[in-house]
Amino acid sequence: MANDTGIPAALTRLHFHDCFVRGCDASILLDSTPKHKAEKESMRNKGIGGFEVIDAAKAKIEAYCPNTVSCADIIAFAARDSVHLTGGIYYDVLGGRRDGTISLIGDATKNLPDAFFNVTQLKENFAKKGLSLEELVTLSGVHSIGDCHCSSFSKRLYSFNATYPQDPSMVSTYASYLRAKCPRPVKTNSGVDPIVPFDPLTPTRLDNNYYKNLKSKKGYCFQIKCCGKVV
Repeated sequence: MANDTGIPAALTRLHFHDCFVRGCDASILLDSTPKHKAEKESMRNKGIGGFEVIDAAKAKIEAYCPNTVSCADIIAFAARDSVHLTGGIYYDVLGGRRDGTISLIGDATKNLPDAFFNVTQLKENFAKKGLSLEELVTLSGVHSIGDCHCSSFSKRLYSFNATYPQDPSMVSTYASYLRAKCPRPVKTNSGVDPIVPFDPLTPTRLDNNYYKNLKSKKGYCFQIKCCGKVV
């Protein structure tokens, strides 16, 4: 975190994206083979990061205590520590997870929530994992840290629909701020896709600004906006 303030958000997201597919088995770490593409290749895992942190932790643990601690446990511990470092919240994490040996791109597509899901789709998606509406809202609060690619929400800034070029549910001053960060074209042929923090006030602090921003009509990704309706 001292070297990269974005690492806590990356590790927390890595844990979520791992657990939503085949359970918390570290299958998201596995690379593709000539015959099968792995989970990490799915567009639902676009921008996923933190792999190098898990690899470094695994190497140190193996040197001290070989063949004992799973990568799945390391991801879970890293996510817990990320939450603690950014927000001061601490929760116990039991060990004993086993690493999986299967990772398929189709499993990620079928299980992970899409960035453009509406409230109903999100509720159904989380319910399939045994998670309630309250837990959906609670887990969404992690978006108080981290950032999002402009291409994920540019439609709300420039071409919401035929009547409103800008999504009317977003306060105009915040939309102007985002347009300055995400000028058209949002994604060029060179592959440039800028990122914007979910919370411009305390982007590296896990607090309740995520919810405050939503109530002030300052949420920008479709998924976050929809969760805002739930809140």
